[in-house]
Amino acid sequence: MRFTRPPPLHGPRLPGEIVVPPGTGFPWPARGSRPGGAVEAPGRGGRAYGTGRRGRSHEVNMALSRDEDKPWKTNLARKSAARREQVLHDVEEAVKKAASFEDALRQAAELMKKRFARFSAVTVYVADGEDLVVHTSLDRPAGPERVWSGGGPLADAAHGHTTTVVSDLSTSPQWGAVGLATGSAAVAPIRTEAGLWATLEIWSDFRDAFTPHDVKLLDRVAAALAKKTPAT
Repeated sequence: MRFTRPPPLHGPRLPGEIVVPPGTGFPWPARGSRPGGAVEAPGRGGRAYGTGRRGRSHEVNMALSRDEDKPWKTNLARKSAARREQVLHDVEEAVKKAASFEDALRQAAELMKKRFARFSAVTVYVADGEDLVVHTSLDRPAGPERVWSGGGPLADAAHGHTTTVVSDLSTSPQWGAVGLATGSAAVAPIRTEAGLWATLEIWSDFRDAFTPHDVKLLDRVAAALAKKTPAT
């Protein structure tokens, strides 16, 4: 099949010949006009726009690439980092000024719950013999007030040395036994050389709610609280 420009005068055309409308570069009428004389042509999996032989598709691709490097994204990341640092500073100061370790635990939990909307619930457990007992609970789903420190998901996370993150609680049925069946959780142990003193549990009703930045923040909060224990 051949594509030719229309003859100067109307008349018979060759068999199988398709007329290309002048100025379009396509063997079909434009579906809609575009700024600057561009025309829209049907394409597989999308649309192509052109004003001539080269068209404007390269300009569209360049614009999309520029959108990926918007300055506001960098500014937002900087603001988020600055905000985390400010919250961490406030928590550390509150912990230092607290009258006791128990008071420091409560104030740290309240500050984080207030300042981070993603933290749907903040709970503090303290070690009591072979158990972990709820000390402070802010908006946590119903669960046991006392769990055995020798086993179970909360105890396993508490026996670590850094923050443990569970991105999707629904894939870990054992968390349902302590009241957390959906969303995600982060557990930061508060320990010294003497052993485990308490555990900070953060729950979000969204999956994958916690980032590496959150892990670093919780590790530093746990370290600040560990300095407040009676053993230090």
